[in-house]
Amino acid sequence: MRGPLPSFAEEQLSPASLRAKGLFDVDRVTRTRELHRSRRVDRSEQLQAVLQLQLWDEIFVRGRSLDDFDVGPPAPGD
Repeated sequence: MRGPLPSFAEEQLSPASLRAKGLFDVDRVTRTRELHRSRRVDRSEQLQAVLQLQLWDEIFVRGRSLDDFDVGPPAPGD
């Protein structure tokens, strides 16, 4: 969760996606990501939970298929 994430994860943790779903406080998730990436504290479990719920919403509420997600490795330079 500290390095480059696959594009589907970046999309789901983006402020726009968080705001659109309305499940989380966008500023709080953004601050949590920044704190985690600074390596001051490990917030990987919280960020994984946010990502899982965002994906759950995509699949079970919005009807997307797992095939709709780009699950390949991060693009070089990300």
